[in-house]
Amino acid sequence: MAVGIAGKQAGESASRLYETVCPFRSLEVFREEHKDYFFGRDNVVQRLQHYLQEHRFLAVIGPSGSGKSSVVQAGLIPALKSRGSKMEDGRSRDPQSSIVDPPSSILNHRSFRYALFTPQADPFEGLAFAFFLDKCAAYADLNTFIIDHLFQIGPMSAKDLREAIEEPAQRVGLEFEKGLVEIMLKDAAGAPGELPLIEHALLELYERRSGNQLTQAAYTEIGGISGALAKRADAEFARLTPAQQEILRKMFVLRLIQPGEGTEDTRRRATKEELLAAGGNAKAAETVLQQWTNARLLTTTRDEEKKQEIVDVAHEALIRTWPKVQDWLKDERENTRLIGQLR
Repeated sequence: MAVGIAGKQAGESASRLYETVCPFRSLEVFREEHKDYFFGRDNVVQRLQHYLQEHRFLAVIGPSGSGKSSVVQAGLIPALKSRGSKMEDGRSRDPQSSIVDPPSSILNHRSFRYALFTPQADPFEGLAFAFFLDKCAAYADLNTFIIDHLFQIGPMSAKDLREAIEEPAQRVGLEFEKGLVEIMLKDAAGAPGELPLIEHALLELYERRSGNQLTQAAYTEIGGISGALAKRADAEFARLTPAQQEILRKMFVLRLIQPGEGTEDTRRRATKEELLAAGGNAKAAETVLQQWTNARLLTTTRDEEKKQEIVDVAHEALIRTWPKVQDWLKDERENTRLIGQLR
């Protein structure tokens, strides 16, 4: 299928675009500027868009790894803007601040027709939705809107997943070795929260491409969908000195992970200052942070309102699939238990 880019046919404009453009997001969210490489969710976006033609409010929810943030930011928002809707970004560093002082004004906002609200936004994707609803229950109008207007993002079909894998590659002139996509689809069927793992594997394949070919040999080398992320984290960890490794451990355990109490561990955002302080050696911690953001395993954003730099684990899939971080958390829990016994 020929895919048009900037008014040209794919064969004309994308033949060597892969040399300068990577269409894969690894663990990062597809945002509005990445809409040309976001595929596989047309039906969902159309349903959301149709719903918002009749209603003023929509709460989009889904488990970690379901791609809900990408659906809203790279799918729904561009679709709404193409119809003339004005959008505002209501994200904040600390979602709890929005829960305590909820954005009730959006219910009567006159500047745009559609109010998009995504509970469990990036920093607290794994936080129990019940906690969020409990906080909102104090505000009758907001609580009613959320309960009445929920949309759960479900898993992708094999057809949609194939599109999400193949179409971005075609857009920049990449090709998959025969049979590779089928192998990836088969592997993805058994991978929990598979979307970020697939995207990361695609990035690894891109970095190991042979010309414009994404190969089975590279796929085997990276450990497939289930092993690629942990393998990359291990490689980046091995590049650190023992002292730097301890700094990274402190960053994760003390600041970047919210331990679960009978639930899964989740990521949490921290200011850069908090993270450097947790490392114990600010200069060395700065080096570690730079290496891991360059590797796309940590992300940094700027909170313009508070004039702070914010650091986050790129995706909860890293916490879930990297054995080393699980070992750190296990040790931390055991230490906490022993301290409790001594008190």
